[in-house]
Amino acid sequence: MTTATTNLNYKHLDYTSDSVEFYPNQNNLFVCGTYEIEKGDTEYKERRKGKLYLFEIEEPSQGNEELPNFKETQSINYNSGILDMKWNKSGEQLGVVMSRGELNIYNFKQQEKQLELLKSSEISLDSGILSLSLDWNVSGSKVIVSFSDGKVGIFDVNSLDNAISRWKAHDYEAWICAFNYHNESIVFSGGDDCKFKIWDTRIAVEENDNAPMNTITKKCDMGVTSIHCHPSMENIVAVGSYDECLRIWDLRSMRQPLVQTDSLGGGVWRVKWHPYNKNQLVTACMGGGFHVLESESENDFSTLQVINSYEGPHKSIAYGVDWSYNKNNDKQHIGCCSFYDKCLSIWNP
Repeated sequence: MTTATTNLNYKHLDYTSDSVEFYPNQNNLFVCGTYEIEKGDTEYKERRKGKLYLFEIEEPSQGNEELPNFKETQSINYNSGILDMKWNKSGEQLGVVMSRGELNIYNFKQQEKQLELLKSSEISLDSGILSLSLDWNVSGSKVIVSFSDGKVGIFDVNSLDNAISRWKAHDYEAWICAFNYHNESIVFSGGDDCKFKIWDTRIAVEENDNAPMNTITKKCDMGVTSIHCHPSMENIVAVGSYDECLRIWDLRSMRQPLVQTDSLGGGVWRVKWHPYNKNQLVTACMGGGFHVLESESENDFSTLQVINSYEGPHKSIAYGVDWSYNKNNDKQHIGCCSFYDKCLSIWNP
């Protein structure tokens, strides 16, 4: 069990924290991933470690104005750091990518509120190549993973050892990858080469590794760090960059983004569309804290304004953020974590 210090709605964890993901089927369950480099003279990759936490939010009693607290229900230790996590859309499984290139798939046992390892595979081609991000297709049959050598791979969840396809997508680190939730033949990637790319997996252009066709490439001023396809609006995609701007793209017209924000105060490391409010999203902006942004209407993203910002107890790089899944929207939680201060908090805008 963690020795985290608790004070109302935040905790300081054992290791540096970088990923928060809410369980899709219940408003008060979420996971947090951590990554630490141990001091020492051994090889750098041998000094990585991490811990996965499962937390449950305890709602205050009616009429109590205290902020919700949260308690740990499970923790799992690794000799590898967690770099990204995603639940599949049904919430039955959690995918976790690790600093030594592993992909772990967990089943979630809802009644026991426990994660159970289903399968694990070292999916990178070398233990020095990090698995950086992942996403699920809507049916939950495939995951896409990006790597520190600039490659991207698509894997069948039932057979992780051999990639369906793996290709060189970027010149440097491929920080982020994602599925198009409305057409899983289309996938996205972003890298430290400042490029946001769209790929069509129905068209293979290299026989050796089944590389899909790169149909569109757009450049940012700095590396592309986050991509999230809108969960309910076809053709709308949010893209974040180290250049501190968030861009909303319409896949039907890619000459220029629908909107590009002014600086959000830091690199947009994570962006998440609200699961139910079509015109809202939340960002984790490294040195700029956390922001909720909103368009004027659900069908018009020509304007995008910051309507709420948060730093709370966080004194370090804002890396992880996610919305809880509350259809009633009366007790919407946002989970936030920051890196070097090992801080995890619940934000209720």
